[in-house]
Amino acid sequence: MRKTTVLAAGLAFLVLLHLQPVFAQGTVLTYQGRLSQNGAPFTGFAEIAPTLWDAASGGNPVGTNSPVTLMVSVSNGLFTASLDFGSAPFSTGAARWLQLGVRTTLGPFTILSPLQPLTATPYAITAGYVTTAVTATSFSGPLAGNVTGTQGATVVSSVGGQTAAAVASGAVAANAATSVNTANTIVKRDGSGNFSAGAITAGSVSGNGASLTSLNAGNLASGTVPVARLSGVASNQLDAGTWFAATNLSGSINATNIASGTVPLSRLSGITSNQLDAGTWQFLVALASGIPAGMVLIPAGSFTMGDTLDGDANAIPTNVYVSAFYMDTNLVSWSQWQAVYGYAINHGYGLNVGAGKAADHPVQSVNWYDCVKWCNARSQQAGKVPVYYTDAGLTQVYTNGEVTVYVNWGAKGYRLPTEAEWEKAARG
Repeated sequence: MRKTTVLAAGLAFLVLLHLQPVFAQGTVLTYQGRLSQNGAPFTGFAEIAPTLWDAASGGNPVGTNSPVTLMVSVSNGLFTASLDFGSAPFSTGAARWLQLGVRTTLGPFTILSPLQPLTATPYAITAGYVTTAVTATSFSGPLAGNVTGTQGATVVSSVGGQTAAAVASGAVAANAATSVNTANTIVKRDGSGNFSAGAITAGSVSGNGASLTSLNAGNLASGTVPVARLSGVASNQLDAGTWFAATNLSGSINATNIASGTVPLSRLSGITSNQLDAGTWQFLVALASGIPAGMVLIPAGSFTMGDTLDGDANAIPTNVYVSAFYMDTNLVSWSQWQAVYGYAINHGYGLNVGAGKAADHPVQSVNWYDCVKWCNARSQQAGKVPVYYTDAGLTQVYTNGEVTVYVNWGAKGYRLPTEAEWEKAARG
């Protein structure tokens, strides 16, 4: 404990011999010092922690050395250290003071005082940068920052890769070159800040695009078009799904800037359920997700069909592969049956009217033949190819009677699920 106390007192006699900031040669300062202990020169290793301050006392730290601390070898009281605070603390040209913390054993650093002022050296005559200059002559090298004031006879050979002659030629040469899409030319703006060009190539364009006209909707590779921009669009400017949605909107639509092409549904935004009737909203949601309205996708895959619970030989567990298919999320309701039944009767179908306890309850009092004919009518009502036929050649759509039925498995219309499909969906 006594040795530590004596050392701390002795460190107060540290003497600054020389500080050498060399901006033009880099940011390293060569520092030499003398360390005494108990009035005698110290020999051994000492750890120093240099920092820069903006005042001799009561100031604020403005720079930390890199590294934060240094281990130096002291011989007969003398040592040399290389300090590096970077260029930032000196960018304003303000005065700076060096503070040193020193220790030779584990424990807190002893902060030496007074702080040492940094002074200029001969190397600073050729500066790495100039913040303010009255007159600069024989200047060479790159400029960083702004050059203000009167430059007089400053000679600039090129700007942005263009010759001084091309820059000085102004609007005549610049605009003339631009109008014929000449490469490596300069565009000069007019008094309103506008410029003319035959074509502009850019990675991106900032702004809201309010002044862009004659756009082709087919070039909308990303983003969305709000409903407010779709008023007055003709059916031939929209794909079928979008046109169906647009004609059922309760408000107007405007797309005067879409000169050609079509707007796919995936490019629309801003459609909310309160702008559409319930049926159209469900239709749009289904189109946007790629899944038919009211259905879910049952993915393709293998599963074990059957069980041994009842000992039925026809139910022996078997590994079965089923292709992907869509299936209604709910049983066909009484109201859903009626909606298709009305279409079917008006298009030559003969099937039972059915019954139900309530509109949203499952339909009842219909047989298998009724359900198959109802599926065909639902397919035709939705513009899809019917699945069931009365001939092996699949030319006569099944619409009446109770006869042998043939299935077109390649048709995309509605049908009843197979036993394997039903079981796979039920098993989840």
